[in-house]
Amino acid sequence: MLTAEEKQFRTKMEDEMKRIFAANQISGIDWEVVEAGETEPESTVRWVNRKHYGTDDPALRKAYFSMHRKIDGMMMGMPVEVLQNQVKLQGWDVLWNAVRTLQDFPLDASHLNLKTEEDKEWMLDCLGVRLVNAEERKHCLANAVYRQIGDMALTLYLEFKDEDGREYACSMLPKAVSQEFEMPEDVMMTNALEQTVRNHPVYVVPVDNGVTDYYEYARTLDSYAEPVDTWNMTLFSKDWNFGSVGLFYPGVMRKIADLLQDSYFVVFSGTPECHIHPAHGRYPDAARLRELLDMMNTRFPEQKLTDCLYYFDRETEQFSVYTEDLARNRMSA
Repeated sequence: MLTAEEKQFRTKMEDEMKRIFAANQISGIDWEVVEAGETEPESTVRWVNRKHYGTDDPALRKAYFSMHRKIDGMMMGMPVEVLQNQVKLQGWDVLWNAVRTLQDFPLDASHLNLKTEEDKEWMLDCLGVRLVNAEERKHCLANAVYRQIGDMALTLYLEFKDEDGREYACSMLPKAVSQEFEMPEDVMMTNALEQTVRNHPVYVVPVDNGVTDYYEYARTLDSYAEPVDTWNMTLFSKDWNFGSVGLFYPGVMRKIADLLQDSYFVVFSGTPECHIHPAHGRYPDAARLRELLDMMNTRFPEQKLTDCLYYFDRETEQFSVYTEDLARNRMSA
């Protein structure tokens, strides 16, 4: 819930944003105030340039803008309390600075000064990897650097942080910008994955005993010295956007297989986390796991990553969509 002071500030901000848009003939910028809760630890103002998620369809704009983790375009966010303090110190020009930054952020490299090695190193330090639904994001992926995985895509993102290390803006890395680095895309993806591992570590929790507080039982894969007997292991990150993508960190799939001493199914319940089920465990029924996936997608459509059940084969180390052919091969093995 917003406090009375925050509600009053939002009302004043609405009037000021209208004035800024009218005075500067601004279009294509969406903004909202998000109350503290599941998606934000504190009440936050977010701005998005809708040019960068590639649509003018109002319904799609609303869907993409409704959750931070669903935004494919350039996004900026600032806690309401921080913004209030900045307005007190600098006046309402703070809002214009945010809007101008969003408006000027390029879809290509024409407005970026990447002429020096220092400039390029700074941009490379901003790189990270996120997992998105490839079908729903196909209009954005046409201008992005990504690796297709079934009906999902590992996608290069730019993540901008303040002096305290808090992310205040993000955007898919435009393909034209990536070409400025004169670096093969697979090398850039590998480097970005390694950087994401350092910035957003993932944890695993066996949930046999009805664990409800993941943070209390959170452990890294390397902290397990012995195999684990469990029917469901959840992989998650303390950073909302990086739970499911953690499965694609170097070596993670193999480590999980060794920990379980088995091949396994993967249910991607959304961006925050995915669920691992041993192939020969107590919950190996693919049909029931698909029902679980459908239920999660229906319950949390804003988090949806895939319509497919995935499978990691410990013997071949192949990760793929679980198909009928794969099921027949598994039954005959």
